[in-house]
Amino acid sequence: MKRFLRLLLALAMLTAGLLAGAAPASAASCSQRSEGHADPNTGQSWNTVSYCGNDSGAPLYAGANNSTLIGWMDSTSSWFSCYRHGQRHAGGNDVWYYTQGDRSASGWQDRRTWGFMPAVNLWTSTDPSPGVPACTPDMWQANESQTDYAGQYWPADWYAHNRAGAALYAGPDASTTVGYMDSTTSWFVCYAHGAQHSGGNDVWYYTQGDRSLAGQGSRRAWGYMPAVDVSTRQDPYDSIPACSGGSTPPGGTIPVGDTTSTTPPKPATDRSFYVQSMDNAMADGFGCTQANLDVANSVNYVKSSYVVFAFGGQTNDGSGTQLPGLSTIVSNSAIESYVEAYATGYHRCVRPVMSNYGTHYPFVNIGIGTNNDIAVSAATGRAWAGVVNNVDNWLRARSGDIGSTAQVDGANDMEPGFSGSIAATRAWVQAFHDNTYRLLTNFGSADGCPVSMSTDTRVNHACNNGWSMEDIYWISQGVGRATAAPEIYNSDQPKQWALISRYGATAHASGCPYVGGCGIPYIGVWDHHATGDGTNTATAAWNLMWQYLGQDSRTAMVPAFSMEICYTSQVTGARSPSCQWS
Repeated sequence: MKRFLRLLLALAMLTAGLLAGAAPASAASCSQRSEGHADPNTGQSWNTVSYCGNDSGAPLYAGANNSTLIGWMDSTSSWFSCYRHGQRHAGGNDVWYYTQGDRSASGWQDRRTWGFMPAVNLWTSTDPSPGVPACTPDMWQANESQTDYAGQYWPADWYAHNRAGAALYAGPDASTTVGYMDSTTSWFVCYAHGAQHSGGNDVWYYTQGDRSLAGQGSRRAWGYMPAVDVSTRQDPYDSIPACSGGSTPPGGTIPVGDTTSTTPPKPATDRSFYVQSMDNAMADGFGCTQANLDVANSVNYVKSSYVVFAFGGQTNDGSGTQLPGLSTIVSNSAIESYVEAYATGYHRCVRPVMSNYGTHYPFVNIGIGTNNDIAVSAATGRAWAGVVNNVDNWLRARSGDIGSTAQVDGANDMEPGFSGSIAATRAWVQAFHDNTYRLLTNFGSADGCPVSMSTDTRVNHACNNGWSMEDIYWISQGVGRATAAPEIYNSDQPKQWALISRYGATAHASGCPYVGGCGIPYIGVWDHHATGDGTNTATAAWNLMWQYLGQDSRTAMVPAFSMEICYTSQVTGARSPSCQWS
């Protein structure tokens, strides 16, 4: 799942310059000049560089791929120090040139715009251009936070090339194999000194692999790779941090099945909303407030947030929704503008954090939400995918500012008790999946599903209104590019969702493509305490979900987000104490 989510993030960051990069009208060779340039990020320097023509506004990336945009080149005649083979791009090859650009993307000022430009944006007739040397092995930093199986956080990661099939170990030695890395470009979060290996040093890098070894599923392939299997200029690489501290150190464990053990630190609670007023200024203010909270909560790691805006059930023609609890109909375009206003307010108020690790900004994931009530069909699923795609395109067109601190996904409050049958709900989910590459989050319920933790999850048990555990599993994971942030506002709901995840891990174990197994990859949990529904607080909901998931090593995980949902009227009118911003 880690690699799959990374692919989604990479697709979300494709820029117009890369997508539109046609061959230049007058390709030419580069010319060499004797002049010195020093890269403060890697410590490398060059006495000779190559000047080449390039597209104005060409993008620059942290590595030889389009996963992390760090800046742009405005000039059309620029110097390049070296090249690297990496991801294939629109130019039809995999060559990327290293240089220093003219403008930094938000959050990457400390890098001083050093990055890789895809060859499609250079005016070269041959790639790599003769005279341009290959770049020496190196790590490159990405603006991504990571959380391991034990709940420890890192505000950034570092990419490097590595040997395909490299083994990963429980500690910085070769005593216990926990998994393997199949990909040849991977991220790492820290290093540790340990046993000497065949590379001639004692440095080991900590990461998450692609395959878990039998009996090691609870670690989700997290482990140490010897530096001999990683392509680096030096070991340890000069800017990746040492593995130390944290709520649970790398290599440590949270006891599986022991619900009395110390609960890992719950992430700060994010505010989601049932939208009852299409006030874009209010949405902008909500975004600003969430950004300020994320900055304040970025103490031991960069605090990203996940929020859902629930706009109610869709109209019959899929052109809009009926707002929750009201008869008001709003258009899809109004919904898109509201979400864009929230992203704008978030970006306006967010500030850099964690200066000891470079410059990083908190990030918000926005779920654009509807439900399986009123009109539920393949047609309305396609229409909702269009809403998500439109906002996603709007953000990608602003990848240098607003789009650098926000992304959107689809969200649907899918419940057996709503009017949409399971057949109609499945059709909606499949149509959404087929018409967007964005993730779908099920933020619904599992009404009528089993609640006894001794339930035999080899059996597909029935839930309410003709639904089953398999149905809820399918709309939350099985369809692909799907996850869940379930309602946990009473004591039965965390048991239901833990059992459904256990059912998935059992029924779909054969041929499972995901590192962490085929249980549901819960993005977080949310509750209705602020609306007066249920008894759980956000903290209780998150803790209960963690505890019940932890009773089976195949489903154990630390949910990344905690959410409280409020009505927008509770914030603008007589506010519930739980909806106060704090």
